[in-house]
Amino acid sequence: MLYEFDQKWLPVPIEECEPDQGLLGCILLEQLEEHSQRFGISQETLDMCLSNSLLYRKGLQSLEKYSFSIIPLFDRDSGFDERDKIGILVTRNMCLIIIIKDGCHKVDKYFTELINRGWEKNQTARFLYTFLDELLERDAVLLENMDFHIARMEEKLVKERPPRDFHSEIFAMKRKLLLLRSYYEQLLEIGERMYGNDNGILAEKDREQFRTFTDRVRRFRDNVMFLKESLVEIREAYDSYVDLNLNAIMKFFTVSTTVFLPLTFMTGWYGMNFENMPELGWQYGYLLFFVISVVVCVIIMIYFKKKKYL
Repeated sequence: MLYEFDQKWLPVPIEECEPDQGLLGCILLEQLEEHSQRFGISQETLDMCLSNSLLYRKGLQSLEKYSFSIIPLFDRDSGFDERDKIGILVTRNMCLIIIIKDGCHKVDKYFTELINRGWEKNQTARFLYTFLDELLERDAVLLENMDFHIARMEEKLVKERPPRDFHSEIFAMKRKLLLLRSYYEQLLEIGERMYGNDNGILAEKDREQFRTFTDRVRRFRDNVMFLKESLVEIREAYDSYVDLNLNAIMKFFTVSTTVFLPLTFMTGWYGMNFENMPELGWQYGYLLFFVISVVVCVIIMIYFKKKKYL
């Protein structure tokens, strides 16, 4: 879907568009490949789009006539399982959103909503800024919810017995934070490079918008780093909790072994079956052995209580 400026932004077929006359569009990767010469796209840019690499920090390709970058998109509602990608291409008079993979089907929706807001001919850079800003629209609420979730994890660790899968919950949250950090680092580099305006495609007033965008992304990135540090503290506290439980179990077995060790010795002693052991034939021999065993256990238990081993 392409829009060309003629008093206002009007739909235009891709075969008839004039990129130098002012163009906003959201197109598929196949369309970009087919009409790459019309848009002046280099083979290196096409190779970036076609790459199946899972590396998220692609950087911003700043060429003489245009700037290009790839942005990963994550579906927040599906637990960050969907990993989509879009490309952004901006020149002095053109801004293209290239749909490389859009399993969430949200890019078209964002673009359609933006194009109906009414843009002037020379506002392609502002359109890009607004589109990128729309990607961050729900992130403040997302990070706040993740902050509350980490706080609940900490409360669960302190006040309750953590579930068996607590480690898995920690690692799942860590994975989300790592993906978000890479995502914000990517947007941060785009904002900084656009503000730097290496190829001179932006006017001075447009550059200032990307400084605002960069500051906002940096705040989100710093928030993610803070949450990551909090998660590390929770993991260390949980490891300490596991170690304490393990020590308690080892302490229980050690005390049990110590209590019954004298009884084991006495059992072995009277189990030697020598003929001249008078206790074996004595009428009260069993009762005496029972009483001695109880007394020994009680003495050991009292000793452990006094030493606070129990």
